[in-house]
Amino acid sequence: MDSAPAPEPGSGRAPTDPAAPTILDGWPGGPLGFRQRSIRYHRPRAPFCGRGDCTSCLVRVNGVPNIRACQYRPAPNDRIETENAWPSPRFDLGRILDLLFPHGIDTTRGLLRPSMARPLYQRIVRRLAGYGRFPTPLSPTPPPAARRLEAEVAIVGAGAAGRAVAARLALEPGGTTVILDRTDSGRGPAGATRLYRTAAVFLPPPVTTRDRPFTLWAAGPAGEGIRIDTRHVVVATGGYDANLLFGNGDRPGVLTADGALAFAAGTDPPPFREAVVVGGGPRAAEILDRFGARIGAVVAPASIDPDVVDRATQHGIPLYPRSLLLRARGFGRVTGVDLAARGTGAPFHRRA
Repeated sequence: MDSAPAPEPGSGRAPTDPAAPTILDGWPGGPLGFRQRSIRYHRPRAPFCGRGDCTSCLVRVNGVPNIRACQYRPAPNDRIETENAWPSPRFDLGRILDLLFPHGIDTTRGLLRPSMARPLYQRIVRRLAGYGRFPTPLSPTPPPAARRLEAEVAIVGAGAAGRAVAARLALEPGGTTVILDRTDSGRGPAGATRLYRTAAVFLPPPVTTRDRPFTLWAAGPAGEGIRIDTRHVVVATGGYDANLLFGNGDRPGVLTADGALAFAAGTDPPPFREAVVVGGGPRAAEILDRFGARIGAVVAPASIDPDVVDRATQHGIPLYPRSLLLRARGFGRVTGVDLAARGTGAPFHRRA
């Protein structure tokens, strides 16, 4: 586990510079310089989605585990640590488990004998199944008191759809609107009660005999409980890029389109030297518009949209329609991919 109050290049330690928008933005080497280790086999991990939808950039902040480094804004006195690795995420002795058990550990049937060793087995399994230690708060201060709000409409999600709904409701006379989002990057219209860094937790079935039949429970930025009694609930949580199922799909260097765009926001350089794009639809066209000179190939399991073909032709990018991604090659980073044409095509390798 690494920890430090200030950055040290090459150490995998996190800065606590309040000027950094997030922990990842201030990490030595940029967002893709961050490393953590997976549960159980301690395989290397790097940021994947860039928007808080995955678990590939978890850190421990002030004794609280499992904080997403891509979302947390550091403060001057924050203590930021990486976990589940010793002595460091880049050189973790725990990776020997991946070498000793290349086909996996059967924790259900393989750790039964001798019976006297079962308590030890269970202790090992519990240790392998978690990312770190229990929380160790630095202060015994309890969370703030719970709050209760009443509204005509509660909107979960402050993205484009949620903001559009809130803006439309703001034109209606009477009633109040509450819009909540688990990040603080969204913006709501004037007149709406905005709750950012607030996660919707539970929405039980409506009680039709009440004036406001819905009760939405949420957790605020300081851990306080929030109860919202409302007549209507609009769920506008949007979608995100999910990982495909292929060999070594969790290796550092495998990114979603959202992640690539997030890590290259503004004038930041691309988060890779060369990449293989998997997909032939509008998202692939968006990636080619942003990183065309850095794209080595476009692979799609079905046909490729004409817009993508036009953009790829402009950059001289080879296309592989009706092809499957079998696996990524490389351990600490992706060095290439294995592909195969759908049907009876023989596998072949493409460097990345």
